[in-house]
Amino acid sequence: MGSLILRHDPFDSHPLRAGEGLLEATEWLDILLKSGRGIQIDLKEGGETAERLIRLLKDRRVPEERLWFTTNLKDIALEDYARLAREFPNVPVQSAIPLRFMFQDMSAAERSEWLALNRAVGVRHLAMSWYEEPVAEELDELRKAGFGVHFFYVNSAKDILTAATLKPNSITSDFHVPEWGLFGRGSGENGFYLEKA
Repeated sequence: MGSLILRHDPFDSHPLRAGEGLLEATEWLDILLKSGRGIQIDLKEGGETAERLIRLLKDRRVPEERLWFTTNLKDIALEDYARLAREFPNVPVQSAIPLRFMFQDMSAAERSEWLALNRAVGVRHLAMSWYEEPVAEELDELRKAGFGVHFFYVNSAKDILTAATLKPNSITSDFHVPEWGLFGRGSGENGFYLEKA
């Protein structure tokens, strides 16, 4: 049985690079627990990986008020979503959604049914890519359906300020905004990290 690793991309599509270190889950979890900060976990695999993560969080007695889960229906099964919500009933569960597909390819009835399915497995928050250009009317529909609204890939000073005017619950950014004195590295998606200029 392997280790739980903090890494954006799977090893089958992005093999370990020369010089790349591995951050094991118990190590990063213990560091975050000592920091007193909240812990948002973006779960990329369900099944045994989800089961092992749940066991680790329970074994470490992580307070529910410190946790937040994010995942995606393309990555994990509905049952894994439901399990997270059952095991941690007071922890927000967030799903990343294909915003443009929802509003261009789904009818209003299909969208309502899909949102009801998410609600049924414990999802209460929806995250969407800023690249999909969310608009206020779409966000209003999601909020009226009972969901919190969150943006990710909000990565420039202009986009951060524009996104804030839509009043999301949260904004996820690489925070690589040199004009603000911020030099984030990014998530490491596709093996890419930002570098301080």
